[in-house]
Amino acid sequence: MRLVMADEHHLPGMLACIEAARAYFKEKQIPQWQSNHYPGREDLCADIAKKNAYVVIEADQVIATAAIQFTQDPNYDKIDGAWICNGKYAVIHRIAVLPKWKGQQAAALFVAFAKEKGKTIGCKSLRIDTHCQNIAMIRFIEKCGYRYCGVVVVGDGTKRNAYELPL
Repeated sequence: MRLVMADEHHLPGMLACIEAARAYFKEKQIPQWQSNHYPGREDLCADIAKKNAYVVIEADQVIATAAIQFTQDPNYDKIDGAWICNGKYAVIHRIAVLPKWKGQQAAALFVAFAKEKGKTIGCKSLRIDTHCQNIAMIRFIEKCGYRYCGVVVVGDGTKRNAYELPL
């Protein structure tokens, strides 16, 4: 498995990962990603254009996708709770892994990359959020060492549990 910055030719694989995650959420009755076609092609294309889109490749197939940004996220300006660190941080959004590859450390590559690059550019922490019913993601986040900080409201007006990992 290797992590690379995504470009347009990765888009079909990225969309396949997102659709697999959307189907999983629907099956588990988690309302995350079930309305407004979010995330969709436009969101992934915007990530690619901003150079925030990353994929994990195995045998020339996209098996996981995520957005990693090293800039402030306005959704994190207000939190019902408190962040652990002040200062520059990196954010991981929209992690999606094909079902066959869940539990195989593909998602962990995104965290490892964000930690390494974040440290080199002076980030104090990594931040991430997820739906309160997304237990699999919460377990993954906590296993990576993130700590629960409170609740943020994201762009569509819904609440998400927010976590931070000091670097």
